[in-house]
Amino acid sequence: MFEYMAMNKDKVKEIVIEKTDEMIALCEQVNLGFDIKTIHEFRVTFKYLRSFLRLIRMHNNNKGLKIPDRLKDLYGIAGDIREAQLELENNKHNDLGLTDYNESVIKLIDDKKKQWSKQYSTRIIQKYQKQAHAHNYENLPEAVLSNFLNTRLSLISAHMDDLFPTDSMIHAVRKEAKDILNTTNAVQKKQWSAGQKVAESIPVNELATVAEEIGSYNDERNHIENITNYSNITKNSNDLQKIELIKSIEEPKAEGHKNNIVSMIKDLLLKNKS
Repeated sequence: MFEYMAMNKDKVKEIVIEKTDEMIALCEQVNLGFDIKTIHEFRVTFKYLRSFLRLIRMHNNNKGLKIPDRLKDLYGIAGDIREAQLELENNKHNDLGLTDYNESVIKLIDDKKKQWSKQYSTRIIQKYQKQAHAHNYENLPEAVLSNFLNTRLSLISAHMDDLFPTDSMIHAVRKEAKDILNTTNAVQKKQWSAGQKVAESIPVNELATVAEEIGSYNDERNHIENITNYSNITKNSNDLQKIELIKSIEEPKAEGHKNNIVSMIKDLLLKNKS
């Protein structure tokens, strides 16, 4: 009965190996050209693997396979590069005319690429790949999945306890939602019937919408923060005037977006309790 209810260790290994190999291949591609789409795919795959490893470690009292710190650093640097690349695209699309600002973003991208080069190591990446392939995996009980998903929902609820949630709280909600979405996706792909029944009790579609909206809001806030930081150091009076105009338009829009997201999350939590 236990074997039937649990995800077989071979299926657990399949998920980890598939995502590990995919993540490493994408990491190597990022290293070659820093293509914005490849960076995004690398980060998505990284988060998928990280979520599933968190689920496994819950079964093993936080012991077991972990993504090494060097790869975590590369993930963070890649995020900085992609954010700056999106900023350049946004500026071109909206024709903001902030010439000096664009140059500062380009310099930031160059600096981050150099930081990546210092952190990137084929030897460390390949070593982790071998560890993932050789790791001794175990069956994954249904109860662990249930506990993992409910724990994440409880954390989302805790982040929303504050009357006026901060941006960091909202971002934390997105992380928990992504953990839920990634693990339920893994369950569906491996056709784990017992796990699928657990996942059916989770409002997956609503969580996906919330995560997408928070991602969009993060982009808005990052843009406002970036141009604000630039305004603190530039002496270009023309740019300063344009930035103040941009902020007067975009800050209220972002705040309204935030309020809508908070309402969405709280509505979702209320529905899930009923």
